[in-house]
Amino acid sequence: MSATEAKAAETKVEEEEGEKKSATLSPTEQLIKIIMEAQTIHITDTDMRKEKSESVVLWAREAMAQLEAQYYNDANLRVLQRVQEGKPLYDGSINMNNIYMNHFKELSLTLKKKLDQAFRNTWHVICGTSFGSNVTCDKDNFINFKVNTVYFLVLQSGPSGSPRYGRRGWYR
Repeated sequence: MSATEAKAAETKVEEEEGEKKSATLSPTEQLIKIIMEAQTIHITDTDMRKEKSESVVLWAREAMAQLEAQYYNDANLRVLQRVQEGKPLYDGSINMNNIYMNHFKELSLTLKKKLDQAFRNTWHVICGTSFGSNVTCDKDNFINFKVNTVYFLVLQSGPSGSPRYGRRGWYR
């Protein structure tokens, strides 16, 4: 058996294993998997540590994937499954901007809740396709990135050790 034949046989076995795995996933799980693998991310500006910024971007991708899965019907799902065959994720007939435009608030809220739980203090998440901003914040508390066509501006309202404001004033 030549080297090319061996590689072809290995590729065929890998494809069969991939088909078996995808057959066990529900349609929603398959869609989320496709979206998570196909996202393009551009971090335009950040001052966060690498681990923290990776978490923020990952959570944004997960929130987007869940939102997309929630609003897809079976016809669109079949179109998206062709992505596994090398076609681009956004076929001309599928425009996710319409979903995002109606659900930016939901997307921001999902990401904000995860950030508040993971990193404490108050976080602000702004997402959309076009907005302007001028922010000043402490070090390690800011990231501006783009996932596909949606821009995210994420910042913390104070340093990680800052006091919180309660009914009786500032406290630690």
